[in-house]
Amino acid sequence: MESRKRSQRLKSIILGAAFVGVVALIGFGSHIQAMLGIHPEIPAELKGRTAAAFEVATMQGETLRFPKDFAGRLVLLDFWATWCPPCVASIPHVREAHEQYASRGLAVVSISLDSPRVSEENVRQFVERKQMNWPQVYTGAGRIADMYGVDAIPAMFLIDGDSGAIIAGGRQLDGPFIKRTIEEALTRKGG
Repeated sequence: MESRKRSQRLKSIILGAAFVGVVALIGFGSHIQAMLGIHPEIPAELKGRTAAAFEVATMQGETLRFPKDFAGRLVLLDFWATWCPPCVASIPHVREAHEQYASRGLAVVSISLDSPRVSEENVRQFVERKQMNWPQVYTGAGRIADMYGVDAIPAMFLIDGDSGAIIAGGRQLDGPFIKRTIEEALTRKGG
């Protein structure tokens, strides 16, 4: 009887450890791929696609004409929300990329999908706290997300401001890959 209980307990421990391992692989898959030198490719549905053009007011009160206002630059278009843990986790990676590559021609535009769940003022305060010092869009964000087929966040697209071509997206812009992808794109563009 004691042997049976011990066997049952051991089986529970092994199953629990396997479950934790699977969760860790899923949650840290991008980091593991980066450590192994695996760099994801652009998703097939984005290859050759041209970014949808739009005009919108930013939270900073400026009119943004996309991609027209970004000629000569690469643009990281970031769809996110304050209530989305993976979005919040990606902010330091986006901020680092912005700080490191802005002088070489990278612009970042974030599209907050918080409305109507979170007020514009609360998003503004969050953006200030997180030092997201680039254009932020709140009003009209849902319309823009629809134009890009965004059905889950975070969603990021790297776009050539001259041609409007989507040159990267999906897992290519996940945390550990974002800087490498931007670096390669800027090098190809001559920035």
